[in-house]
Amino acid sequence: MGHRAGLEKNAAETASRFNRAKADLTAFKKLRDKGGLADPDQVRCDHEQKQREHAMAANAWQKAAAALNGAIGEHGRLIALHKAADAD
Repeated sequence: MGHRAGLEKNAAETASRFNRAKADLTAFKKLRDKGGLADPDQVRCDHEQKQREHAMAANAWQKAAAALNGAIGEHGRLIALHKAADAD
């Protein structure tokens, strides 16, 4: 009798797990069909585009920072020249 009860318990657990998996699959399909899931290729493409945009923005920022540093240096040089001219 104990062996049969164990088999019945295993069968009930298996049926329960099967029904949960079936419900999860149905929910997944509904979500996919409604467009609630992103296409992996589109996500990858969007990510790569964002990386390219970030690299371009970082490059532009580095160029702007270099130009700003140059301008700051030139400004300091002009102030020094102005002070030197006023001293004469």
